[in-house]
Amino acid sequence: GKPSSRTDARSTSLKSIAAILSAGGAVVIDTPDADATKGNALFESGRLVNLHAFWVRSVDLEKKTITLVNPWGWGDDSDLVTLTEGQFHDSMRLVFANALH
Repeated sequence: GKPSSRTDARSTSLKSIAAILSAGGAVVIDTPDADATKGNALFESGRLVNLHAFWVRSVDLEKKTITLVNPWGWGDDSDLVTLTEGQFHDSMRLVFANALH
């Protein structure tokens, strides 16, 4: 395999993630520890989990949203988390990307 590229989520645009996906790449995003997410409703509700990885299912550039999948879920739509670009930047830590070819 090839090494993943790694960038800070706060400086990664949804447009750049969409470009990776459209080129056949895979993107995984991880979340910070609990100290960094105090008061964040997405973590307090359990929709997002601290120190966990999610893979990117899709990016909607018109709506400016990103849909993530929890790989430890049940395999249905309850595993999906759709975030606005602002929520993504406020809630995620790192973005890892790989070409599949």
